[in-house]
Amino acid sequence: MNPLLTILVSLNSQSGYVCMVFYRRDSHVVEFQAGEAAPAPDEACSAYYFNPVVGHLTTLIGMSLTKTKRKSTEYPSASL
Repeated sequence: MNPLLTILVSLNSQSGYVCMVFYRRDSHVVEFQAGEAAPAPDEACSAYYFNPVVGHLTTLIGMSLTKTKRKSTEYPSASL
């Protein structure tokens, strides 16, 4: 099981605690689920605010960060 994280979320003048879980699907693909905002951190991952079975998944896809080698092309010097 993936660990559950409690995140403090603030929007305008309101704030709350949201439970989130992340799933690594591939080297560049991550999905996450987030619950509803709770008034206290210890309530955020309770069944009342977070249900991973019913939850909606959001998918994040990143670009590859590996460097590719470029072939250097040497051109012969031209004689005039």
